[in-house]
This record gives sequence, C-alpha cells and structure tokens, in this order.
Amino acid sequence: MLIIAIFTLVVLGSLAAVMSKIEWSSSDTHTREFMSAQAWMLTTSANEWALTQFYPLSGSVGMEDKCLGNTNTNIEGIDGASYQQLAQDVCGAVSMSCHLAGTLDSQNLFVVTATATCGEGAFQVQRRQEVWIKE
Repeated sequence: MLIIAIFTLVVLGSLAAVMSKIEWSSSDTHTREFMSAQAWMLTTSANEWALTQFYPLSGSVGMEDKCLGNTNTNIEGIDGASYQQLAQDVCGAVSMSCHLAGTLDSQNLFVVTATATCGEGAFQVQRRQEVWIKE
C-alpha cells in the first residue's frame, strides 16, 4: 500500500511539473506573438506614412529629393510630434531608410524600408518591411 501511495505521489508530482512547464511555454509564446504583431503594425504604419510623403493628396513631389541617400530616423508628421518618438513609446527602436534600387523602363525604383524592434532580452523581436515605389 505504501508503494502505491509513493508511486501515485511521484506520478502526480511529475504531471504537475510538466503542466507548469507547458503553461510557462504558452505564456512565453503569447508574449512573443504580441510583440511581433506590435512591431509588424508599426512597420506597416511607418511605410504607409512614407507613401503619403511620396504621393501627397496635393500633388506629386519629386521622389529623388525626398529619398536619395535619406536614412531618416526623425520623421516629422503626426500632429507636429516626431514619428520616431511616438514609435519609441510603443517599441524600443524604429528606423526608416530609402534608397534608389535601380531603373526599369526608364523609371526609377525606390525602396523604403521600415524596421521596428520591440521587447527586451528573450522577448525581443524585430520586423522589417519594404515598400517598392515606382517614380
């Protein structure tokens, strides 16, 4: 009888340890998924904002003036506040860059890249999104 009781306690103890590890792993995965989604939405927002700078409602703007050699990490635009500061409130680091990728059929192709890094340590995730723009 004593052997059965000890065996039962050992089995239930092992089961509890395994369930605890599964719960921790699930929580870890959920946190990373949340941070990944946050970084992805931030890069999407940054690229959409960049597109509004290249194609404003008021008319066309020369892309070469806006883009060539521009690595802009302090983008002004949302209610007078810097986009970089707003982005850093959500994630740790956000950067945008723009460069001429080449020409096709005598039209310039530009690449705007937004990168966001959210979280710290084991929970740090980075997402990068590119938008190709034809002039």
